[in-house]
Amino acid sequence: ALAGLGLLLIRPSAHGFNIFTQLLPGRIVLAVGLVVTITPLTALNLSSVEPARSGIASAIQNAVGRLSALIAVACIGLIAAGPLTDASFARLLQVSAVLFFTGAVISGLITTNSAIAAKRAPQLATVGRDRFGAQPALAGCA
Repeated sequence: ALAGLGLLLIRPSAHGFNIFTQLLPGRIVLAVGLVVTITPLTALNLSSVEPARSGIASAIQNAVGRLSALIAVACIGLIAAGPLTDASFARLLQVSAVLFFTGAVISGLITTNSAIAAKRAPQLATVGRDRFGAQPALAGCA
């Protein structure tokens, strides 16, 4: 929802557009909103699968993220409804903000907080070590 608010703070104007007052505050709020959204989403996605399958989960998340970005770019022309003008750019920002708000509501409704007991990772004492407890580069220093 914070990212949607950031989009609504961006005020395009053909008459004396000022980056510091009409663009930068919205971009900062948008960036903070994306960071606050994407980091927990990644943690949620990777914690919901077994550790052995976390690579596949990460790959699926990357693929979905890239596909959604491509779909968003493809839909710009549909939302703008013609050439990009001040009015159509404002409409793009508003539609994007509504999509962010809708996504926030849906994710708030369907995300559950079911705690899964943490499993201890297997110890691999011999990986990268000459003898137990000493790393190869530091073996002669002790």
